[in-house]
Amino acid sequence: MSTDPDDIEPAVKEVLERTLKKRTQGPYAACSDLLVREGLVRLFRAEGHRGVAITELRRLAGGASKEMFCFSLDHDDIDVPDRLVLRMDPLESIIETSRRREAEIVRAMRGTVPVPEVRCLDDEGEFVGRSSVVTSFVPGVTKPAASGGTGVTGLGTDYGSSAARIAPQF
Repeated sequence: MSTDPDDIEPAVKEVLERTLKKRTQGPYAACSDLLVREGLVRLFRAEGHRGVAITELRRLAGGASKEMFCFSLDHDDIDVPDRLVLRMDPLESIIETSRRREAEIVRAMRGTVPVPEVRCLDDEGEFVGRSSVVTSFVPGVTKPAASGGTGVTGLGTDYGSSAARIAPQF
């Protein structure tokens, strides 16, 4: 296996380089609702929307690997606010995710499995302050209801009859 940094997949290399740059910003502190709201307003204005309002902002469970917020977006071009989700990595995250790659994968899976619609991407964190992706909100549950698992990590999830079908890829 090569240890040459130039042999690293470009998206992974970008994430690692961004991690090193973020270390200069100090230790982790959760992003405040005010900063998230202001960043989302900047992002949607940059997307060309006018009269942008971010309401019903609330933090979703995400653990140490990501920060997620659910919110409603209103602007001059819509009659009913859109319910959306912001996903971003916190400083000093356990694992960094390429939000650009995440957006590509979610878009590729659309129509094949139930995934949200990618609404916009702030890959460099220019508007929100950290690399982030905004998707539509998909109501429902994230694991089979009969699983009985109580953890948020997915450990203990029982996939029932689906297990045999998905196991070969692992």
